Amino acid sequence: MWRNKSEKLFTRREVIGDDVDTDRGDTDYDLMLPIKNVFNEYYPADCSRKTKQAFITKAMNGEYIGSFAVYGLLKSQDDHHVLEINQEVAPNVIWIFEMAAYHGYGYNKIARVLKEHKILTPSAYRAQLLKKPYEKDPYDWNLATVHKILQDKTYLGFLISGRRRKVSFKSKRIVKQEEEDWIMIPGIVPQLISQQLWDDAHAKLDSRKRTASSGFNNIFAGLIKCDKCGHALGIANASDRNNYYVCNTYKKKGPDVCSSHYIMYNELYEAILHDINEVLYMIRENREEFIARVLHKVENGDSEDARVENEIKMLEAKIAELDRKFEQLYDDRFNGILSDRKFQDLSARCEAEQDAARARRAELVKIQDSSQATAYGTERFLELAESYETLTELDDEVLNRLIQSVVVGDRIKENGTTMQNIKINYKFIGEIA
Repeated sequence: MWRNKSEKLFTRREVIGDDVDTDRGDTDYDLMLPIKNVFNEYYPADCSRKTKQAFITKAMNGEYIGSFAVYGLLKSQDDHHVLEINQEVAPNVIWIFEMAAYHGYGYNKIARVLKEHKILTPSAYRAQLLKKPYEKDPYDWNLATVHKILQDKTYLGFLISGRRRKVSFKSKRIVKQEEEDWIMIPGIVPQLISQQLWDDAHAKLDSRKRTASSGFNNIFAGLIKCDKCGHALGIANASDRNNYYVCNTYKKKGPDVCSSHYIMYNELYEAILHDINEVLYMIRENREEFIARVLHKVENGDSEDARVENEIKMLEAKIAELDRKFEQLYDDRFNGILSDRKFQDLSARCEAEQDAARARRAELVKIQDSSQATAYGTERFLELAESYETLTELDDEVLNRLIQSVVVGDRIKENGTTMQNIKINYKFIGEIA
């Protein structure tokens, strides 16, 4: 109820559309109202569906549809659906992954380092690009921001869409989607991080070193494995002098499951330092001989690769010829030249011969791929190793750059002498025989 200036009393009437008058009192008798409401909701729902489908189509076509580029990348000036490397901050992304992979830093430690070096946070950097004020501390990196970068597979070259979605067209609420529901297309975005660096960083984050209360820094954490059960060897008695490693399975489940694989920290340290220096010496003195040793090749190794490649080509030609032969057999059967029984006999032989050729080809391709992967890995290892000369001491960075794992055997006594096998697997190339 309300009054106008003349103080006359009026009753408020509301018309909600489609000639429906709330004051008329016959709303319940308007049989078309529920149907009209359905159609009224259909239009915005259909528009929402079509808009969503348009975005999905763009994403599936490799177009970036985000409002802002991921930190370390930027939208191309020529096409905003294409991402390019941001040369200004991309090194920060690489540095974050390297701190995790080669220094063993956790999320909080990385955040502290970035803050100490006065690196702008992603949000502060974006505000700077947009020339907008930023009221918070521009260098206040936190665990969540670092975690988000280290978990983002965009840096591996994936174009990722659909991480979040609206609950419905009626609601503004946004919810996160499970990773299996994302749209992920590889090879679209420039790759900032190698797969190896990604794997190394996440391996260290999963099994990160801890500094003991005594101040002892376990530089081998996450690297030392048991040769029997495959689980890690943990540090025990973490004091300055009597540190040693023992199999975690043995500690938890006892000698019925695994043995101790006991080894002193100092013994392990000296063994690994000596082995790394031997490898560095081999590379410095005769690089080619080292490569040949890793690849297990002799003087005719290149001709062996050529032989494999030639055999693959011959098998591919044979498979193609058998395809043509099978087509001819089918034509002969269709034209009545061959009986059904003869066709089945000859086609079965042809198919068996083709299956054998394909199996042999697959075997050779696997050999060829393995050889190429080893050659590529050797070059990668050499790039790392040649940045070092003779080492006088070990630290976590050197170990995590050069070594994949150290497998420790149990102590064995022979003729009064205690022996213990230590297998060092180097990055990309494994054990050097």
